[in-house]
Parts: sequence; C-alpha cells; structure tokens
Amino acid sequence: MQCPKHGTMRSIPAGVSKKTGKPYPAFYVCTEESCTYRPEKSEVNKFEKNLDQEIVQERIDKRIGEKDTHIARAVALNDATALLAPNAMHYVALNSLDALRDEVLKTADRFYTWLTNGGK
Repeated sequence: MQCPKHGTMRSIPAGVSKKTGKPYPAFYVCTEESCTYRPEKSEVNKFEKNLDQEIVQERIDKRIGEKDTHIARAVALNDATALLAPNAMHYVALNSLDALRDEVLKTADRFYTWLTNGGK
C-alpha cells in the first residue's frame, strides 16, 4: 500500500476510539503526519488479498521444503539400512546393537549429505 504523494503507508489496527469509546476498523494512513490521503476500501481489500496470497504461498513453499527434507532423510536412512543389513548379524553376534544403530545413523547422515548436495 502506497500513498500517491509520499510513498509509504502504515497500518493502524482496529481499536476503540479514546474520544467516543466506539470501535473502529483497521485502516491505512500515510507515514507523513500532515498527509490526509486515505485509500479507498476496494484498494485496501485488493492489497490485503494480495498480501494474504503471498503469505500463504510462503507457507506452502516452506512446507514443501520441509517435506523434501523429510523425504531425503527417509531415503538416506532406508539406503543406509539396506547397505548395512548384510553385516547386522556380525553386530548381533558381538552383542552390539547400539554400535549397529550408530553405524546406520552415521551412514544415513553421509547419504543425506550426498543427496542434498546433488550427489556430489
């Protein structure tokens, strides 16, 4: 939202008038104290709708990134488990399941790093 004369505007949240005690809706004013410009309601609605869409898209993008991370971690763990499965009996014979778990997780971290760096 921009003032046509001064550029920037700020949002005044909804509240209650100190003079009259009546509630008033949120509105926008120019950051220049002496300016009397007030945007039309349709202009405000259009601005807020666009802002809401941007926020929603940012949240969607963030969720997609999180999902990609979780998928990469799951793939890495699955591959590490498959790679180390033939050696599992060795760890069982040594009564060292904690060592097996640690080795699987360490290998999974290496796979994850490899996956997230484009296989490099």
